[in-house]
Amino acid sequence: MPLTLWLLLIQLRHALASLSDPVAGEQDFTRVVAGFGFPAAVLLDLQGEVLHVAPAKEIPLKHHLTKRYPYLAIAVRQGTPVVSAVLSSIAGSVPVINFAVPFDTVRGTHGG
Repeated sequence: MPLTLWLLLIQLRHALASLSDPVAGEQDFTRVVAGFGFPAAVLLDLQGEVLHVAPAKEIPLKHHLTKRYPYLAIAVRQGTPVVSAVLSSIAGSVPVINFAVPFDTVRGTHGG
């Protein structure tokens, strides 16, 4: 199995297990991000607004990221996992590849 597919599937598994309650808690989000060892992550709502961000305060809550990042717009609109091209990180201006993994909750689908 290709590494990118494995990462998408494992992220989906953890999101469904830890973040699919009606309100995804900050502690749950922080635990999932720390478990992956990722330096940065965001959790978006159904409209693509930021619900949680790590590191904290890098991006304002309720900020729309789908206009700036087309791969997030695809994930939010189509509910399809997406891997970005190489981008410059918001958190540190280093090259990164991002994974957007939409998942279903009782309130609908999170954008990634």
